Amino acid sequence: MDFRDFLNSGILCDSHLHLSDFEKGQVELINNPNYFCISSCHSKADFQKTQKLKSDSESNIFISFGIHPQAPDEGLIPVLEELLQDRKIDAIGECGFDFFTDEFKAKKEEQQKVFDVQMELAAKYNLPVVIHGRKCVEQFFANSTKLKKCPSVIFHSFMGTAAEANSILEHGINAAFSFSKQLSNNNKKAIECVKTLPLDRLLFETDAPYQTLKGEKITAPEQIFSVYEAAFNIREEKDFFEFSAKISDNFKKFIGK
Repeated sequence: MDFRDFLNSGILCDSHLHLSDFEKGQVELINNPNYFCISSCHSKADFQKTQKLKSDSESNIFISFGIHPQAPDEGLIPVLEELLQDRKIDAIGECGFDFFTDEFKAKKEEQQKVFDVQMELAAKYNLPVVIHGRKCVEQFFANSTKLKKCPSVIFHSFMGTAAEANSILEHGINAAFSFSKQLSNNNKKAIECVKTLPLDRLLFETDAPYQTLKGEKITAPEQIFSVYEAAFNIREEKDFFEFSAKISDNFKKFIGK
């Protein structure tokens, strides 16, 4: 079975990708009503292109807009506020913290400032947030009070341990943890999370066209099916359709639809 056969009667949900980096004809799933996704935007041009793809599509595209921690530009705050006021987006993000390089670490103050604004707006407009985080798990605990005020929090490509994920939940944050192709790359932390976290806290993604494996030039949105397969096998589930239906329920719950 491949994703074409599966989509005749099942639903696939990609909790994080960037459709603005594709043309409509490049995404086979775009015209399938059983495909759901959250597409993140970080500029006006990203948003406008994604909005056009959504209007021309038969799939279920939800749009998020956020100020990325790698480029914490305060000049984007009015753009985000306008989109929120006009009710044109379904989530805020991806946003968060990234201390993966010295260059990113040097922007810690700027990252915190735009993060705070986005958390305030998420609470004000009652929208979910999509979180980006690298080398920064401690920041989520330091900001747990702000995250608790958000209706839901999706940790995109979560890179922490299962113990850290459970601690985030214990802090009262209504969180889901999303995983991608690292499940096929022997990432022990991700595999342990998928294996042991409650099923109703799991989501899956491609981060297309990013998060490539060795030898790949890009990640295709259609690879969400292989992520599902990897997670299904890791959890030793019995029925693929039942498993995917539970993930679909999670997606709809955490995106608030």
